[in-house]
Amino acid sequence: MKDIIAPIDSDDGLFHDGAPAGDVRGTVLYALWLNAMQGAVIDTQTEQKNILAAVGMQPNPAQNSQLAEAIQGLIQQSQEEKSNQSLLKRKNGADIPDKAAFVAHLGLKNTAEQAQNALDKRTGGTVNGRLQITHSVNVGDSDSGLIANGKGSVALYANNVKTGEWNTERLHWIQNLEVGGNVTASGGATFGKAVSLSGGGHLTDILHFYGRGRSGNETRSGECRYYPYPGNLP
Repeated sequence: MKDIIAPIDSDDGLFHDGAPAGDVRGTVLYALWLNAMQGAVIDTQTEQKNILAAVGMQPNPAQNSQLAEAIQGLIQQSQEEKSNQSLLKRKNGADIPDKAAFVAHLGLKNTAEQAQNALDKRTGGTVNGRLQITHSVNVGDSDSGLIANGKGSVALYANNVKTGEWNTERLHWIQNLEVGGNVTASGGATFGKAVSLSGGGHLTDILHFYGRGRSGNETRSGECRYYPYPGNLP
């Protein structure tokens, strides 16, 4: 747009009426100032017309509010453009165009993947890799299940009562053990206390007896063997 024009070339820079009776001349309007005024008016009108064109409007001599409407339209366009390029607080992140890229830029990609693949405690799930539990696995309540019993040892509890444990050397069952099927001992087996087959049993190989008899204190210097079938004799 054009710069501000200079004031009229008079002693005080103002216009004055003439007074013919007193032989006082009015302010003379020179072509230089009139051309500057004309150029300023045309320039201002051009600027205003460009504002209307920016919002798709044409000058209408019957309206005197077009410029205000055009400026309001430009302000609204600017706000919409900023809204499209920035996140709105009221949308709570719903206006993020690429949420996966946003999470990656925050360095949370691995965290998000772990959360997606985590077990839902409400419905359970499948663990495809190694699962390490450092203390206990509770079943039903907090005092029943598998509980760490020192390094390399795991204890089994039921209602806060220790019923058994196992480690690298043995499986120790403290309470009664009921077996509904066969018990097979490969490589030999040793029973430290009495063995009772109260409901009947089935012996398919040699039974070794060590130590003292059941009802006496006599000792045996060696071992006694029971062969259930003649074919089992050595």
